[in-house]
Amino acid sequence: MGVPPKQKREDVGMALQPNGRKDDLFALRQELGTYDYLQNKLEECDAGIRKVTCIRTKKRKTGLVKRIKKQIDKFRWTNLNPG
Repeated sequence: MGVPPKQKREDVGMALQPNGRKDDLFALRQELGTYDYLQNKLEECDAGIRKVTCIRTKKRKTGLVKRIKKQIDKFRWTNLNPG
């Protein structure tokens, strides 16, 4: 796939010119409504993904902090109580 030939670009440009037909305007409104609806759903999905990712990251960090604290406590115990 590459850049379409110039003639094709002109055809697309002509197709985008309004002709005032009510059925075309209706179809465009329907398509715009569908586009807006799908954009909203994508935003909801993105927000859900960010929320889940944030929760998992917090859990992972909490687990890491617990492991580090355990290592520190173990280090302190072995150094304070040799033998």
